[in-house]
Amino acid sequence: MINQSTIARPYARAIFAVALKTNHCNEWLEYLSLLAIITSDQKISLLLKNPTVSIDKKILLLTNCCLKFTENIFITFLRVLVRKNRLLYLPTIYRLFKSYVYEKENTLDITVTTAFLLKENEQKNLLYVLSEKFNKKVFINFFINPFLIGGILVKVGNKVLNNTIRESLISFQNHLLKS
Repeated sequence: MINQSTIARPYARAIFAVALKTNHCNEWLEYLSLLAIITSDQKISLLLKNPTVSIDKKILLLTNCCLKFTENIFITFLRVLVRKNRLLYLPTIYRLFKSYVYEKENTLDITVTTAFLLKENEQKNLLYVLSEKFNKKVFINFFINPFLIGGILVKVGNKVLNNTIRESLISFQNHLLKS
């Protein structure tokens, strides 16, 4: 079975080329983000998969949800995706497009999970430390997971730094069981 990224990649690359040429990367990021959210909705997804719903109705539904984006290029992009039956790949297209933009802008998208909400000054300090460590502009998505007990879990791309109390306890338990 073909991987979603394999199918989505040519669309993301094509849109990235258009966005670079027209200097509209931020607009495309916003547009694709919105479409990814919309098409990820279970009810909308079922409607978009339904072969009895016409192409024009699918496009109308999505353009009505994205009224800010009325330029022909956005609607043409939607038409291509609908005709090729690729609308449900929009979350992957968005993720890939975002990675291309971030790479070009020397930016990292980092996920940080803690057991409790970090104070604003702690968040700013972490942003500064990670920016310095990676020598890039950094966007951090903060999440809370009380099961971590304490510490921090940092994900950068496919790399994970797990410095949580839960991980330390599991590691300690495994060490005791081996002894």
